[in-house]
Amino acid sequence: MEIKEYKFDDEELIMLLRHHFGSDLHYREHNQHFHRAPTKTFFVATIGDKVVGYCSLNGKMIGDLSTIIDFRGKGVASGLINYLQTREGILTIGTSNEALRRIVERLGFEFSHHRGKYKYYKWEAKDAIRG
Repeated sequence: MEIKEYKFDDEELIMLLRHHFGSDLHYREHNQHFHRAPTKTFFVATIGDKVVGYCSLNGKMIGDLSTIIDFRGKGVASGLINYLQTREGILTIGTSNEALRRIVERLGFEFSHHRGKYKYYKWEAKDAIRG
């Protein structure tokens, strides 16, 4: 699996995700993420020329995590999160998804707090500078 980084307005990213979602209607629903936070960086996981998943990072917050159905349970989400763990000292993720909760706990994230239906988890590298 290869992971490539894109800025929110990168035309290649937009075309990859449009192809990934398969329909303009579904793409438009997810396209809102590009316009809400231009500070986001996206990470797209591919196997060969096939997009198998992606996520975003806005500051230290992981978001927009998605794996295509045929590749769920095959380490794509874990691979994306682990990739971010190698780049960042502190990360946070919020989820209401039980499968994702199990993944982040397995990767060393600890429960931080609730906000509505979401549970938030935080991860700090052992050598992260606390501020």
